[in-house]
Amino acid sequence: MSESKNPYEAPESVLADPEDVVGGSIESALAGEYKFGIGDLLNEAWLLILGFKGSFWGAVIGIMVIQLAINGVAAAIISNMVVLVIVQYAVVFATLPLNAGVFMLAVRRSAGLDVKAVEVTGYYAYIGRLVLLYVLSMVLIMLGYLLFVLPGIYLTVGYIFAIPLLLDKNLSPWRALETSRKAVHQRWFKIAGLLLVIGLILMLSTLALLIGLIWTAPLCTVVLGLLYVKMFGYGREQ
Repeated sequence: MSESKNPYEAPESVLADPEDVVGGSIESALAGEYKFGIGDLLNEAWLLILGFKGSFWGAVIGIMVIQLAINGVAAAIISNMVVLVIVQYAVVFATLPLNAGVFMLAVRRSAGLDVKAVEVTGYYAYIGRLVLLYVLSMVLIMLGYLLFVLPGIYLTVGYIFAIPLLLDKNLSPWRALETSRKAVHQRWFKIAGLLLVIGLILMLSTLALLIGLIWTAPLCTVVLGLLYVKMFGYGREQ
């Protein structure tokens, strides 16, 4: 009889290379060889959130509880505001792999894989590179807004796929940012339009006591996961 597997154990496949790349590729994305329809993505994502909502919200709520608990304890015992701010930033950095893992849940689901909430814990090996990517992107985006608003908007949209590129394709922080920017540049206005539609959906879903978010938050995350897979594919490229 085979040994039973712990259902709460993060699967090795989170960090392992899949045998085949699903979807597009970095090369094809950089060449602009990808097409998508906003309505098509929404329809496909709606079908994929069946069975995904539980994993998504399990991960999101777990991360929120961790962040709120640590920040709450810190606020109760630390009176120095400077130290408190440092602790809060430390919490943001420490939970970056978890938040990045939520995006990867959507990517993996979009690639046709079953996912579990616990998989978000499988990316702590990348914490150093995730922190560097986060800092680099924030600095560049803020500089873009300070110098002239349009460059900031351009980079905000352009860097949208940097995190999954770092985790899925094992790119360096700078290469992940630049690969995302260059690929998005090929269809920048259409992708910006998609993000506006996503923002509108999320905003409208908050009107009914946030109940709509139960469906729309995982839906919109999977939409981005689907577009990532269509553009870059899922899996390490040889």
